[in-house]
Amino acid sequence: MKRDTSLDVIRIIALFCVISIHFFLNTDYYDVTIEGKQIYFMTLFRSFFRICVPLFLILSGYLKNQKVLNITYYKSFSKIAFVYILASIGCLIFRYAYLCEDISINNGFFSILNFNASEYAWYVEMYIGLLLLIPFLNILWCNLQRKSKNVLLISMLFLTALPGIFNIYDFDVNEWWQDSQGSTFYNKLLPDFWDNLYPVTYYFIGCFMYEQRNKLKKHIGRDVIILLAAAIILGSFCFFRSYGSVFKWGKWESRGALPVVIMSFFVFRLLKNMNFDKLPDFIKKILHLISDACFGGYLISFIFDQIYYNKFDSNITGKASWFRSYMMIVPLVFVSSILFSIIINLIYKIIFYKINERDKRII
Repeated sequence: MKRDTSLDVIRIIALFCVISIHFFLNTDYYDVTIEGKQIYFMTLFRSFFRICVPLFLILSGYLKNQKVLNITYYKSFSKIAFVYILASIGCLIFRYAYLCEDISINNGFFSILNFNASEYAWYVEMYIGLLLLIPFLNILWCNLQRKSKNVLLISMLFLTALPGIFNIYDFDVNEWWQDSQGSTFYNKLLPDFWDNLYPVTYYFIGCFMYEQRNKLKKHIGRDVIILLAAAIILGSFCFFRSYGSVFKWGKWESRGALPVVIMSFFVFRLLKNMNFDKLPDFIKKILHLISDACFGGYLISFIFDQIYYNKFDSNITGKASWFRSYMMIVPLVFVSSILFSIIINLIYKIIFYKINERDKRII
């Protein structure tokens, strides 16, 4: 089957967004007062980069919606487990040798099992659960009629995406729309017990986009306008909710919130509709190599975040141009993480090639 270069590009963009949003985590952005033009634009960019994990999840639905329950499917977990374990060991060695943390073999072993050897390993814990559910989610999806699939998507959005824009105000306070910055209690307008089920929502969106890949009309101009509008609205709202204080986290900017769903959907669709067929073959191979290293790069980026942000001044909000700092650090972290991950993938290929050769000789 011919490899779809657009999917490689989507995976690469998703990782770049992950490293980009960690830029704000590793600088003083969350410690300063949210006010002024510079902080406003930083907040807009941060809001856009929330598409990072959703893009990975939509991609899973797009690629894995035909997977069935068999031993071959479970064997595919081997690479994920190998890369995770090797990346975690790398992070533990780095924390022990470079950060001088007191890490024994015992607590290092359990930190791998607890998904905290790398600060970013929470994604692996979530993704393993999704992988285990995928064959059963596919049974559900594939046995529904078109209208029923639409109802399923609407139901998932109702449960996971809409609470993030409706359950965010305290209506018991007079002039509640003016007191949003000080609100700590919010009235519920919609049930939000299931809002953490957002990975399944994104997975089904990916399934939907796969089935409609040849039917959805290309409206690039309209898609770009909707995408920019969603990013500006979300960023402006985050700025408004936090104005005069440090940044406030809330359901309105969560990974499953409706504005993030809209941005993720249209970024995926715009990239998927791009024609990369005319690219030279060697460029396609490079994109494939980078794409294949994105999973390990996600985990390993913790190491290079610690290295580069310690070397550069993290007080970027007081500088004339925070964007200059971003353009120096984020590409460095991205390239370093990908190169390290390529080495991990190479080790995996060597080991499993030898295992397969041994099995063939035994047979």
